[in-house]
Amino acid sequence: MTPKEKSKDDVDIDSAETIRLALIKALLHGWKQVEFESSHKLIMTKVSVKLSNHATTKPLLHDINNIGDLFQICSFKIVTRNGREICMKVASFVKKLRKDVEWENFFPV
Repeated sequence: MTPKEKSKDDVDIDSAETIRLALIKALLHGWKQVEFESSHKLIMTKVSVKLSNHATTKPLLHDINNIGDLFQICSFKIVTRNGREICMKVASFVKKLRKDVEWENFFPV
């Protein structure tokens, strides 16, 4: 299946799964405060208001909210139009990772 053939549900699931995995990684690294930005408006809105009526994303969004509650501060924001290009580049980079990467000041690209 090519990216253009992906269904809307697949994109929703991919986005939610990426956020869930990032939350788990941040928790395992002992982070206390996290902020997630995504260009996926529907998922970010559902996460922010703790809402999902779709059977495939509901468990993921439930996990995201439960894990998010374990942080002192956990916020979810929709990327601005200017940030969308950067968001897409970072997402593309992360999808290609085969091992963990660590950084202190700048994301390794």
